[in-house]
Amino acid sequence: MKKLTIIDNVFIGLHAMTLLGVLFWLFFGPRGAEYPSRIYLYIETAVFVFYSGAFTVLLATKPQLKESLYKIIIILDLLFMTILIQLTGKEYSVFYLGYCIEVAFYTLTFGFWPGFGISLLSLVLYVGTNLPALSEEHWVGMLIRSGFIMAVALSVGYSVEGEAREKREVKKLNEFLKKINEKLDKRAIELHAVAEMASIIHSTLDFDELGRLIMDLLKEVLHIKDCSLIIVDKKSGEVIFSAEEGLSSKKCGKEVSFLVGKGASDTESFVSNSGSKEEIVYFKCIPVLGQHVPLLSQEKMTAALCAGAGAIDKLTEEDMFVLSAVATQLIIALENFQLYELTQRLSITDELTELHNYRYLQQRLKIEIGRAERYKRSLSLIMMDVDDFKPYNDAYGHIKGDRALAEIGKILKENSRELDIVARYGGEEFSMILPETDISGAFVVAEKIREAISDHLFVGEENKRNCRLTMSFGVASYPRYASNEEELLKAADDALYLSKSHGRDRVYGPKEKSSERSF
Repeated sequence: MKKLTIIDNVFIGLHAMTLLGVLFWLFFGPRGAEYPSRIYLYIETAVFVFYSGAFTVLLATKPQLKESLYKIIIILDLLFMTILIQLTGKEYSVFYLGYCIEVAFYTLTFGFWPGFGISLLSLVLYVGTNLPALSEEHWVGMLIRSGFIMAVALSVGYSVEGEAREKREVKKLNEFLKKINEKLDKRAIELHAVAEMASIIHSTLDFDELGRLIMDLLKEVLHIKDCSLIIVDKKSGEVIFSAEEGLSSKKCGKEVSFLVGKGASDTESFVSNSGSKEEIVYFKCIPVLGQHVPLLSQEKMTAALCAGAGAIDKLTEEDMFVLSAVATQLIIALENFQLYELTQRLSITDELTELHNYRYLQQRLKIEIGRAERYKRSLSLIMMDVDDFKPYNDAYGHIKGDRALAEIGKILKENSRELDIVARYGGEEFSMILPETDISGAFVVAEKIREAISDHLFVGEENKRNCRLTMSFGVASYPRYASNEEELLKAADDALYLSKSHGRDRVYGPKEKSSERSF
């Protein structure tokens, strides 16, 4: 049963007041030959009580019929009032005020025109039923009462319309202010994004993540949806760095490499820095996939942004300044990165599984949580452990055990996205960071991996693939279960413990069971 609204309670209250008025008239009203027998009034009162009670019950139990119920009961009420007036004095009956109450309520509740229609119907019923018995000397009173019914409808209707008009004006004003605030917020976000991008370029060597952030910046600040950022080695023509959003960087990279091979003399110069001995030259080439916006020439590398000609035409001088600043800093960062890349790659990779190692997991988890906090996005972590791996290792040897771990690492890679970070946590335990993924999405990924591992045949006796392994999973997400990387690791590890303690080969979240399957 649904709780009645204030409007419903008011309407039911009006019915109760009407019933009290009728009862009062029954016991204390005038009697005489000119009034019909009280028995008719008793019958009508009983009918009124019946349909009013039925209306209340249906309104509480069938809220989906509310509109239809009000349409029906308003007709019943008008008919009731019409008969009641005939039984209590006809044109002299005080109950004609019931018409006014019904009209006022209906107008306030459903608007001007529905209320006006009810007032006309009330007027027709009131005048039509009393007109045959109306004497000539009482037509003025009838006219006044009829006018009063219409006056109620019009006065209440205009009041309702005035209030509705004010609400519409306030709504328009709020929408206008909202648009202004959105523009201001957008500009603030753009400025913050530019400043943060400069900071990120000089503080990270993770260029996969950097490419995504740069694409975000171009979409937010330059309003370019489909574009590709290319950095080419000027000597070899090799594409060193590329990031794309809706536009393939592969063909753009070929075009930029061809342009570099032609030399600066064959390109169109746009800007030069007279305050420096080294000239900064921008280039344009013939559009094939789109138009190539100014390339920034440095000593060893060249950066180019490829995008549609329409988007390029809309770029302002401020946009070009942002683009050149980002490109310059990115090239400097890439030159520094080349000196560090080999050592970094060896230090963050697990040799056996070719997955990231525990150290890299810690580094990326901190970065991803910082990014999720800045952009108010979700981040999930999956902890995985091979069930009963020691008996397998003891039965078939460490060589096959290492081979099984390597195959598990391959399965994890195959079932992850490019932006996911898959790592060997230690021994037979693995981890996966899922950026921009909430707890529900993480459960789906974990269950998919669990099934893939369970279905995979590992090498067993006589070098045959006749052995199966299973894995247990613990899933947790930021910020739902943790506020930092340490808490997130602990939450996922606790969930893994629950998975192990409840039978293994299943997926659990912290202190709540999400998925359970036994084999």
